[in-house]
Amino acid sequence: MYRIFVLFVQFGDQHRTSGIARIKKFLADLGLKKTPLIILVIDNSIEKSTEIVFGPHEHFISGDDSTYEFSGWDKGIKYIERHFCIRHDDLIILANDTFHRNYGDDYLQLFLKKQILLCRSENFLYGYKDAYPKPVSLFGLTVSSWLRSSFLICSYATLNMLRPLAIPFANDILFSKNYKQFFHDNVPLSNNYKQYLRTWLFGEKDPTGEFQEKWHSQRPLTQDNFSLFKGKTRAILSEHYLSARALNKGIKLLGVNEHVFL
Repeated sequence: MYRIFVLFVQFGDQHRTSGIARIKKFLADLGLKKTPLIILVIDNSIEKSTEIVFGPHEHFISGDDSTYEFSGWDKGIKYIERHFCIRHDDLIILANDTFHRNYGDDYLQLFLKKQILLCRSENFLYGYKDAYPKPVSLFGLTVSSWLRSSFLICSYATLNMLRPLAIPFANDILFSKNYKQFFHDNVPLSNNYKQYLRTWLFGEKDPTGEFQEKWHSQRPLTQDNFSLFKGKTRAILSEHYLSARALNKGIKLLGVNEHVFL
């Protein structure tokens, strides 16, 4: 029988109980309560190597915060591969500790059991889809819409096609040394993409008027928060690059908010 692996990345322990409880309710509501469930909590706030086995179905490890949840998930995938004989059709839920908080959890009601089970046999990524007004390019690929990385579902086979999840590019080729410039001169990102990111993160006005959305923690860029924003931007780039690479590999993006019925 197939299993469901939950890779839950957190930074500190304050949202673990509520997050795991919400995932268990999510699965129960879909009629998947009896499917064998293995939960791995990955704590990116712990630097010292830590592995704790609470039982055959609950594990806890220290993470890797170099690219936020993406590097944490990369470490978590290696852990479950070492400790379990994973089948290609096992389901993987990638979640972070904001999935039920930053934008509410009503969107979880849009997931369909039929679509989730289809992920076992087809190359799909299943989650909530966001989009830009126009396509953007990053690292040689083009994308106009992507799936939020805070809560994603796919098979192990599909996930394995997309590793590593964290972008493999060093900060010195992504970012300028001058905080005001922010991006490196030769960063392989389209101009409109860089502008969308600056608008989203820093509140800088998009001169085209195309994009006016804002991050929930938006604030002006300063020397003091330069490092924080580089880390956040690495995570955003990883999120978008994941969907771009999926499309490039023939993996379909299923958006729960698109009403796609297969």
